[in-house]
Amino acid sequence: MKTSLRVCLSDTHARRPALSPLALSLLSLALSVLVPCVRGATLYWDSNGATAGAGATPTGIWGTSTFWGTDSTGQTATTAYTVNSDVVFSAGTDAVNAYTLTLSAAQTANSITYNNAGASVWSGSGTKT
Repeated sequence: MKTSLRVCLSDTHARRPALSPLALSLLSLALSVLVPCVRGATLYWDSNGATAGAGATPTGIWGTSTFWGTDSTGQTATTAYTVNSDVVFSAGTDAVNAYTLTLSAAQTANSITYNNAGASVWSGSGTKT
């Protein structure tokens, strides 16, 4: 299919041609393929920062504690939570005691996995979804 584009310019204004419905459909399709859904990374609860593991009792507040790391062994620096991440409680294998996770507000995660034997107790006024 051959298409032509005509642009008329005058001294007072420029006129742009409108995109055809086919061009709009193709643009929409291309963007939907090229732009994936926004989703966070896999984050591990880690209360002791770059020290291996998460600590024996990694109690903290989801929403204010900067206890989230991308290293499953817990040996990298931690940061704040990224919404829609896959979360794992906890990094490493040393979180063996029961610990409390307090929610500062409603939190949204793509998935929640419990990785250690330490029981997690949820508290706070927020909800987990």
